[in-house]
Amino acid sequence: MELWLTLRFRGAPLGLRDRFPSELAFIARQLRSLDGPEVPPNDRISTAYVRLTPEQAELVVAWGRVRGVDGRTLLASATYEERWRPHELAGAAAVELARAPAVGPPLVIGRSRSHLAHWACSYCDRLRAEQVGPLELALDEPADVELVHRARPELLISQAGELVVSSRLRPVLERYGLATRPVVGTRSWLQVEVQTTARLASVPPIESVGRPCRGCAEQRLVRKEGPEERNDVRIVRTASWTLVEPLPSGVSLAWSEQRLGFSGVVNDAPVHPMGAPIDLDLHPGLFGEQGAPVLLASAEFAIALADARAGGLEVLPVRGLAAGRREVAPHAASC
Repeated sequence: MELWLTLRFRGAPLGLRDRFPSELAFIARQLRSLDGPEVPPNDRISTAYVRLTPEQAELVVAWGRVRGVDGRTLLASATYEERWRPHELAGAAAVELARAPAVGPPLVIGRSRSHLAHWACSYCDRLRAEQVGPLELALDEPADVELVHRARPELLISQAGELVVSSRLRPVLERYGLATRPVVGTRSWLQVEVQTTARLASVPPIESVGRPCRGCAEQRLVRKEGPEERNDVRIVRTASWTLVEPLPSGVSLAWSEQRLGFSGVVNDAPVHPMGAPIDLDLHPGLFGEQGAPVLLASAEFAIALADARAGGLEVLPVRGLAAGRREVAPHAASC
C-alpha cells in the first residue's frame, strides 16, 4: 500500500521552507501556491502532494499543529489517499473498482437507444432502467482499430457505473465467467455485464442527506469523506465500504444495491404516473441524476486484471469477512 497526502499549509512556500524539520525537508521542496501577488504572503495557502510512510504522516501532522505568532496552525488540512496493489488484497471478500484520478468517465450517447426507463416513484424522479441494447460511447479511439498502446486506459467506468474494457481483455473476462456486450461503432471496447448486486452496510462512509421521499421512502445517499478537526487541522480520510454479506461464491463482479449521488427532484405530492415509460430523449439529464452504484469485484478478478497490465482503475479495500473469518480492513495511519 502506498500512502499519498495532499497537504495544505498556511503561508507562502519561501516563508515555510526554513520552518520544516530536517526529516520533512523534502516536503518543503515540493510546496506550490496558486495565490497571486495580491494575496499577502501570510494569507497564502501552499500545497504539496507527497508519498509518505505512516510514520512520516504522523510526524507532519503533529509538526503542522504548531501555531505561529498569529495563533494559527501551520498545517491547514491533510487529505489521505491510499493506493493498493491488487495482490495486497488477496483473500478479501471483495474489493472496490474505482476510476483512477487521471481517467475521466466515457461519455454515453443516446441512452434512449440502449435503455428502457419507467418512473419508479410518483413523488420523485427515480427511474427503473433496463439496458436493452449496446452502449454508444464518445471515445478517442477510432472505430474498428484494436488497442495496442498499453499505456492508454483499458478500463473505464461510466458516470452510471458501467464497466467498459479493452477487447484485449476478453480472455480474462471469459475465464471469470463474465459476459460482455458490444459497444456501438467499435470493436476495440466491450461493456462487461455485472452479475449481481450486493448490499452495503448503512455505516460510514454512507451518509443520508435530506428527508426520505414520501412515496418510495428512499433517501439521498452520498459518500462522506471526513473531515475531522484536530486542533484546527482538517484531516480527511476515505473510509472503506462494509458489505452486509460477502459476494456469493463464483461471482466476480457486482454492483451495490444502493446508488450514490441521486440528484433528482423529490416532491411533496405525486407528479408522475408510477410505472409509466419515459422518453430519455426528451429528458436527457434524467438518467444522469440517478447517481451510480459502487462497483465491486472479487479479489481474484482484480488480481487477474492487474496481471494483464490493464490500466485505468484503482483497487480499494472493502471491509468484509475473508477466508478463515479474517476481517480485511484498510490501513489508516493514526495521527
